[in-house]
Amino acid sequence: MTQREREVLCLALIVSTEARGEPLEGQIAVAWTVRNRVAKPRWWGKSVIEVCTKPGQYDGYTLAVPRFFSVLKDVAPQHLWIAEGVLDGLLAEPAAVKGATHYFNRQAVAHVPEWSKKLPRLGQIGNHEFYVEV
Repeated sequence: MTQREREVLCLALIVSTEARGEPLEGQIAVAWTVRNRVAKPRWWGKSVIEVCTKPGQYDGYTLAVPRFFSVLKDVAPQHLWIAEGVLDGLLAEPAAVKGATHYFNRQAVAHVPEWSKKLPRLGQIGNHEFYVEV
C-alpha cells in the first residue's frame, strides 16, 4: 500500500467513525479538520497519518484501530470519495466552519469538552460543533 493510499484510508476511517450519519457537508467538514491540522503543524502532528493517529484526538478512529479489519467494512465508497476529494482539494471546505481544527458531537458526549470553552466556535453542521485553535 502506498503512502497516499494509507492517507486516504486513514482519513476515510475518520469520516466513517466520526461522522457516519451526518449530512454530507458535515462529513466533509470533519475531513477538513484533519487537513487544517496538517496545514498548521502543531502538537497534533505534521502529516495526515500523524494527525489521524494522535492519541486522544479522533476517538472513533482510536477505538476502531484494534478492530481495524472488521471496521473497514463500514468504510463506504462515499467516505473514500470524501477523503480523496478533501486531500486533493477538490471538495471545498464548508464556508460556515472554514479553518476548523476541532469539533465535537453534542449527541455523543456526556459533557461539553473543556477545550471547547477556550476556542472560538465557528459554527455547527448536523450534530457537530466546529472550533479553531488559533
